[in-house]
Amino acid sequence: MLGHKFLILSAISVSIVTFYLTTNASTVIFSDGFESDFSDWTGNDSKWDISGTSSTTGVHSGLKRAQVTGATEPGDDVLLKNISTSTNQGIILEFWYRIYKGLEDEDHVYVEWTGDGSDWNILNDFTALGDSATWEFASYSIPAEANDRSNFAIRFRAQLGASSSDIFYLDDVAISASSIPESMPVSTSQTTPMPEAISTPGPTITPTPSTTPMPPTPTPTLTSTPTPSPKPSLSSLPSSILTTPIPSKTLTPILTPISTITSSPKPNQHNLESSNTDKDLTLASQSSEPDPNLSASISSFFNNSKFFWLIGIMVLAVVCSLAKPKKD
Repeated sequence: MLGHKFLILSAISVSIVTFYLTTNASTVIFSDGFESDFSDWTGNDSKWDISGTSSTTGVHSGLKRAQVTGATEPGDDVLLKNISTSTNQGIILEFWYRIYKGLEDEDHVYVEWTGDGSDWNILNDFTALGDSATWEFASYSIPAEANDRSNFAIRFRAQLGASSSDIFYLDDVAISASSIPESMPVSTSQTTPMPEAISTPGPTITPTPSTTPMPPTPTPTLTSTPTPSPKPSLSSLPSSILTTPIPSKTLTPILTPISTITSSPKPNQHNLESSNTDKDLTLASQSSEPDPNLSASISSFFNNSKFFWLIGIMVLAVVCSLAKPKKD
């Protein structure tokens, strides 16, 4: 599966590269190495000539070169080439040059182009340059206004002062362009409409109603949260309730053991008095008005270790008094 995807991606990549190279490949529409004369050019002034040399560095390629030598005539010395760029775009001008004896500030060699044959545009101005030790390469991409022009032209226009020392050498001039791709033709064929599908009626299925009724959705009932009532305090109770005697059961468990200890099979007057005292204490506790802090005070008193010592001393005193023989 992975190899299949790789082959598909490779085919797509090759197609894209092929399309790019086909639509963007430049083609040379004009070239001249000046090996014979200026017959391939539209025109040249007398100051332009073709020369040869025995020096290996005298030409860029071949055996000859073009050159322009000062002083110029009252008009400029021009080397002109008209060439149509119809159905072409991406115009590029390339050439090799070399300067002999240098060019001063007043010396100029202009490289120019036109799209209509009358309005010229400067690509470069060779001026104030020293001697060229070797041949140098120049390349210019001409603006899109030069695309698809029947009156396209280039020219080298020289303005040189010295008659023998100002020389500009030129060799291997080439103009290249890429073809304008033709627009894709619009297909005029009409597509045959697909026949509509004929639907065959089938048996009608009647849904059986469900006998089980859907339970109603319960509606949530809002329940109010009761507000807790404040607990009444003793101070807020009616006076009738506060004055009602409440039987106290707190002292009973404590006093009962004492009465049990003090009881004797032989009743005497002291026992009777002790019993009466217990009854009086009970009645007094029942008839006493309840104190809100009584329970807390008694609980705190019982929890104190001194209470047990006091009870023990009282019990010991009672036992000693009972054990003492009574005189008649």
